[in-house]
Amino acid sequence: MKKIILGIALFYASTLFAQQPETVYSIALEVRELPWYEQQMDLWEKETKKNPKDGNAWTNYYMASRALKNLTADEPEKQAVHVKKCTAILEACKKADPKSFEAYYLAYLDAGFKNPEESLLKAAAIKPFDNRILDEMMIHNLLKFDEKGFETYCTKMVEINHLPAGILNWGHNILAELDQNALLFTFGDNDTYGAWINQGAFGFRKDVTVINTYLLQDDAYRTKLFQKIGLPPFNVKLTDVSVEEFNRQLIQHILDGQRPVYVANTGVANFPEAFKENLYLTGLTHRYSKSALETEATIVRNFEKRYLLDYLSATFSHHIADAKTVYFNESYLPMLIKLYKHYCEVEDVEKQTKVKTLLTSISSALGKEQEVLELLSK
Repeated sequence: MKKIILGIALFYASTLFAQQPETVYSIALEVRELPWYEQQMDLWEKETKKNPKDGNAWTNYYMASRALKNLTADEPEKQAVHVKKCTAILEACKKADPKSFEAYYLAYLDAGFKNPEESLLKAAAIKPFDNRILDEMMIHNLLKFDEKGFETYCTKMVEINHLPAGILNWGHNILAELDQNALLFTFGDNDTYGAWINQGAFGFRKDVTVINTYLLQDDAYRTKLFQKIGLPPFNVKLTDVSVEEFNRQLIQHILDGQRPVYVANTGVANFPEAFKENLYLTGLTHRYSKSALETEATIVRNFEKRYLLDYLSATFSHHIADAKTVYFNESYLPMLIKLYKHYCEVEDVEKQTKVKTLLTSISSALGKEQEVLELLSK
């Protein structure tokens, strides 16, 4: 009987534990299954009802709904429901505590691309270095071309380990391979943040201009950026052409400049088709060139002299976004496959073995080991 009672007690304890609210991170750092986010919404909603001024509860409640909104982008009807839910959570938060950090912060998030800058700055006035707004404030200062403010927030992100070390290492390496005064196209959060933080916090390769294609849609930022890098104004209006044509002409405008242009491997698939045949693999990037490029020597140079690669072999830290690092490590595979074949041809057994070890480690973590081994045998 005691065993039965103990078993029942343990069952209820485990059930209760499973239903505890957990921190909901941005999907840029961690992605969970949809039912988990739904459960967290319910749990955090209950917390807001227990204490309507619990800012942490409001943030997690909203972030769970926001994750569902972003993860259902391919299902417009479901996404529309979550869009409305996000706004409803924001309004409830504002009603409960209208001048709180969370009310301003969530208002900023809920507005999307045309975020009200005032809301972010009001949140920052209350908690200037709250970890929830570090990346937003970094971007704010970048858009304002406030170099000191940008460096301050980049440094703070390093101090609190806001990003996993693997993404910072990757950011160092992608900058290290580029020519002087290069332009680098990036496409997401982390592939941009890794490079930015290396520049802002460590002062590394500040000659490179990192161009996030999403931020490039901001007219005011684009105008100042083109002035900075010596490009003439871009006068095409989105109202006059399709989005695809606008983006094509915008990219062409940049490519026609005098600076060397690179595209991060993480975003080549998103680069306009019209330009892909002129992209040549150089390592973690593809370089744009109107004439054919032979890049094997460049890849060898980058691997042997410019990259810091120890982190690919040994990791001595843990971060909630380590799974994202695995994704970024995948961008090494095309280069490493070329290197392996090169070292086979020149009969450099030591380097051949080193490269194969890295290939095996990266591809195993991605579940692509067999696929990579088949490529090596061709």
